[in-house]
Amino acid sequence: MSDSNKIVAFPEIGEIEAEAAAWAVRIEDGTPEDYARFREWQSKSPLHREAAERFCSLLAQYDGLESYVEPRSEAEHPAPQRPHRRFWPKAAVGAIAATIAFGVYIKWPEPAPVILAYQTEIGAQKNISLPDGTNMVLNTNSKVEIILSAKGREVRLARGEAYFDVTHDKTRPFTVTVGQRQIRDIGTAFNVRKLDKAVEVTVTKGEVELRGASGAALTRANAGEALTFDAKIEKRKKLAVPELNRQLAWREGVLIYTGEPLSQMIADMNRYSHDKIELQDPELGKILVGGYFAIGKLDAMYQALDVNFGIRPVRLDKNHVMLVSRASETRRRK
Repeated sequence: MSDSNKIVAFPEIGEIEAEAAAWAVRIEDGTPEDYARFREWQSKSPLHREAAERFCSLLAQYDGLESYVEPRSEAEHPAPQRPHRRFWPKAAVGAIAATIAFGVYIKWPEPAPVILAYQTEIGAQKNISLPDGTNMVLNTNSKVEIILSAKGREVRLARGEAYFDVTHDKTRPFTVTVGQRQIRDIGTAFNVRKLDKAVEVTVTKGEVELRGASGAALTRANAGEALTFDAKIEKRKKLAVPELNRQLAWREGVLIYTGEPLSQMIADMNRYSHDKIELQDPELGKILVGGYFAIGKLDAMYQALDVNFGIRPVRLDKNHVMLVSRASETRRRK
């Protein structure tokens, strides 16, 4: 492989790398004093040593430069003997160092992506600070995989629901992928919930771009909007601040109702509990309810339903509860 294949244009030259290249030239035909000063230069910081390792390892194929790198342990690596010198290796080293002076740099491999994984149990929430400064809150029974690389940040939501307050970085786009659907951050805070056959997105700040299962951009959603989409936009509505706060109250460990049907509240409670809760009579689901309920505190909900609507829980087995109307029980007894 020719030397030209090892260099690419680079806009800014790191001072440490430039110094490392200069040392590579100097010690190729240097004195013991040069070698001692090179060791001292490496000891200034781990970055100095890493730069020396990269240059000397790269050029070791030409000569014995690698042996001039400061050993990590004197016991493991005794002081090297000065390597045999040859004319062409020095020329090669000098050529690479010269290209650095003119704005050309060795292309080092990109660091491997960082992969993180988080999940929550039924009824639990988890607040997570990501390495890029983004804050993520996982809701009940949720699972994500996060891939952080030099080119981007991707969250793969396998199940459940998550809220993101994103640290914006134009050079590393932040996206949430749910199956083949994608939500891309444009300086935002937003909530994503995976439904059976669609995705629900609620934006609290900024803007997001939505892409459907085909990969095509569908639309952009702004703060205060909630959308449900799959291959196309299925629902879109504007939310007032109180409704926005109500829908995202789970982040504080509570569920809030202000006139929603009982059937919706029961569906929500089933997400946060190991109990399977059912209504004996579907007509009960039409009752409108209100109140604040701490997540996981089913006894408080059962008590409120009994006191206000005469609906009591009947436990059929360990994880199965039927809600029945006391009035209907009385009629049957008569």
